[in-house]
Formats: sequence, structure tokens, C-alpha cells
Amino acid sequence: MDILTKRICSHVRQRIRLHVVLRAALFGVLLVLLSTGCEEEDAIVERLRPVKAMTVLSADTSTRTRSFSGTAQTAQEVRLSFRVNGTVVDVAVAVGNRVSSGSLIAALDDEPYRVAIEEARADLAQANASRRSSEAEYQRVRQLYTADNASRTELDEALASAEASRADYEARAQALRRAELDLSYTQLTADRDCSVARVTVEVNENVSSGTEIVRLNCGDTWEVLIDVPESQISAFANDMDASVRFPSIQGRQFRAVVSEVGVASAGNTSFPVTLRLIETPEAIRSNLAAEVSVLLRESEAANEAIVVPASAVSQDQNGTFVYLLERSQEPDVAVLRRHAVSVAEITKRGIEIAEGLEDGQSILVAGHSNARDGMRVLQR
Repeated sequence: MDILTKRICSHVRQRIRLHVVLRAALFGVLLVLLSTGCEEEDAIVERLRPVKAMTVLSADTSTRTRSFSGTAQTAQEVRLSFRVNGTVVDVAVAVGNRVSSGSLIAALDDEPYRVAIEEARADLAQANASRRSSEAEYQRVRQLYTADNASRTELDEALASAEASRADYEARAQALRRAELDLSYTQLTADRDCSVARVTVEVNENVSSGTEIVRLNCGDTWEVLIDVPESQISAFANDMDASVRFPSIQGRQFRAVVSEVGVASAGNTSFPVTLRLIETPEAIRSNLAAEVSVLLRESEAANEAIVVPASAVSQDQNGTFVYLLERSQEPDVAVLRRHAVSVAEITKRGIEIAEGLEDGQSILVAGHSNARDGMRVLQR
């Protein structure tokens, strides 16, 4: 190979190397551009979800009108029942009747009790005969003992027999008196002037002693009984003013005052509270449904309460919580943070938060189902 040929080959090889290097450099630049473009595209694809939030503020709850459901009853309510078992043969009253002291209310079949009296009298007569015989025998043995014609043992036996006969006679006499009382208990009468509020039995119905037969309303003073949750019972006190409305008596409200605050739970963590009506409607009846409104004055510790919408509070197996909006360095961007709270009460205005929130905090008020702790959002 001559010198010219070698030079040409060398030049071609250099051009090939340069072409390869240029292609490699171009490919690297292309990769960098593609990578940068994808990152920018990814940044553009990330779209933050706008959310609705609110800033919590305390509300003054030092005085508040509360409503409760209740029933009307007379201040003197009497429930009458028989003292003995039996079959009802007469119900002499009906709901709404006025009864006076001594009036017959109801009667039981007294035939079994009359038979019991006859049997008790027969047993008493037999016991009386045995008692007389035993006492006569004792007197006879005593005279023999005095004349040394009877032993001390015979005298003691005669005395014991006489005492046993006397005790049996007294027991039979008591049984007769008890049978006579049972007969008198078959008549149920009123002991004062009242009106009949309820009749719970019918003729030919078998009843046990203590079973309510009728309920009487006595006197002119009427009350309304309500059940108050334990979270509010501390705000009640005697002589508190209240207003009562009866749905069946349209267009009127009646004044009332708290007359008794229960100290024992009536069940389901509620306490009984009794209110005395200052004004009594003419159409009032026992067990009439009532709606009571009371202006409660709560303790200073509960004067400032934070109230939030129901949609702002969620609950799961880990407890009750809200989502706080935590500001980030980017404008209008916030981070959701799960935050535990304690609920005091559910009211018409929303949910009262007892613990967990402070004035000025921002919370999520909608979209809890799609929210999660640490989620970035756009705050509106």
C-alpha cells in the first residue's frame, strides 16, 4: 500500500470516529432533554384537589333554650289495686268520671272468701271445744295432784295440753279475723274526691293483689314530667322558669316552674325532672303529650364552646376526628392532618367540640370520604 492510500484510509477512519462520537453526544443530549421534559410533564400532571375549609371560633353558650318532651300528670296521682286475688265482677267507674270518698270503684267475686269465713268459724268452734276440754282436764288433774292422787308428770302433761289448746284457739280466731278482712278487701273504694284517669281491667278478668285497677287524678295542681340527659342535669335547679306547649291545645303556651330535680337516673343515663304548671288549661288530661322549653344557664367552664358542622367530624374504629389544614410553603396549598377531638353535644347549630380544637384553627368541612392524612390540597 502506498503512502497516499494510507493517508486516505487514516482520514476515513478519523471521520468515522468523529461521526460515532457526534452520534453518541447527540443521543446523550436527547436523553437529557427527554428526561427533563418528562419531569416537567409529571409536575404538570400533579393536580391538587380544591377543598372547602373553615376557621373555628368559640360560641357563647352561657344561656340557651332547650326543648324536652314530657307528659302531663296531676300532682296527686293515686293508683288503686286490690289487696287480694280474685275475679272482677264489677267495674263501677269509667275514664273521666268523678268519684267521691267511699265510692265503689270495682268489686271481686266474694264467694270464695265467704266460704273461707265459714270454714274458719267451724275450725274456731272445734278449737274452742278442744280448749275447754283441755282446761277441764287440767283442773281435774290439779285437784288429784293436791290430794296426792296424781303424779307431777300427769299434772305437767295436763297443763301442756291446756296451753296448746288455748294457742290453737287463738290461731283459729286470728284466721277468722283474717278471712273477714279478706272479704272486705273484695270491695275497692275511693278514699278522696278524684277523677278517673285510667281503667286497666274489665269484668271477668282474673287479677292478682297489687295489680293496678284504676288510676285517679286528685287535686287541681298539674305537673309535667320530663327526662333530662346527664350532660344537662347539672344546669337544672328548683324554681327555674319554663314554658310548656301541648300539641293538642293549639296556639297557647303555659308557664311552669321546676319543682323537683331527680337525683337518681331514670335509665339510659337520663334523670327525671318535674315541672309544676302555673297556668292549667281546661282541656288538660293525664298523660297528655307536652313540649317543654327551658332557658338553661350553664357553668362558666362551658360558656365558650366551639361548634362545627356535622360534615366536619368523622368517626372510625380509632375514634372521632377532624382534618386540620396545615399551611405549606406553596401559596394556597395545605396539608391535611388527622386530629382527634371529643364531642360534647349535637345541637341544631352543629356539633359542639369539648376538646381538641382551638380558635383560629382551619378544618376540612367537606369531602372526608376522599381525604387522607398527609394529603396535599388547594385551600379555598
